[in-house]
Amino acid sequence: MKKFTLLILQLIALNGFSQKTEILDGLAQMCTETIDQVALKKNVLEFTDNLSSRRSTSDVQFLKKVFYRAHRKFLKDYQPYSSVNQLVNNGRYDCLTATSLYSSILEVLGFNFKIIETNYHIFILAEADGKEFLLETTDGFAGFISSEEEISKRKLKYQNSASSNYNNSFNYDFLLLNEVKGNQLAGLLYFNQAVKEFNLHNWTSCLALLDQSQKIYPSPRINKIRKFASFNSYSTTDFPKQLSSISESKN
Repeated sequence: MKKFTLLILQLIALNGFSQKTEILDGLAQMCTETIDQVALKKNVLEFTDNLSSRRSTSDVQFLKKVFYRAHRKFLKDYQPYSSVNQLVNNGRYDCLTATSLYSSILEVLGFNFKIIETNYHIFILAEADGKEFLLETTDGFAGFISSEEEISKRKLKYQNSASSNYNNSFNYDFLLLNEVKGNQLAGLLYFNQAVKEFNLHNWTSCLALLDQSQKIYPSPRINKIRKFASFNSYSTTDFPKQLSSISESKN
């Protein structure tokens, strides 16, 4: 009986039923094509299974390996406001899509981590062997930050950074440093696409995406953008400034 129970548990593990995939499932649902949804889940689970089967290092070294190998495999070309479809099809990413991807990978592998949102950026704080590491998902060469001093500097930098467009931008009148839950990432992904539509002056599309974002992850930034988009949707004078999103600040 014990041997039979052990065999069942092994089969469950091999087939991935013991893995947490809530974030991955949510990320896949953001794909507009079913084929992309299937491809994303298949690619991530094959990647994590392959790494797990050859895991023989400390948690820290394994986390570092996961970070750099994931970047090489999935992330090819940084482009602000990239969608999940673009991530799947050609490896285009921004800090939000990259962070969403890494979060899904870390969840499947069983790491403890936090997703941290600021006004114009988002990053990950992951834990391994009782120590905290900052994962700058847009930097595939030096984005694994282990120094406590450097982590503190990065947090301040991200929190206090203004829009990268400077004179042609809208800057928020508050500073965010919020933890985002995995099931709230979809709200931010809708928000990012809303900002993309804002910058294109597609006010109706922007407002619709903001409504979808609001239902999943309410944010003070949503109300800020909605005021401008609503005004411009009824105004005959086009608002001249553009609004930067969380993906505009890159490492």
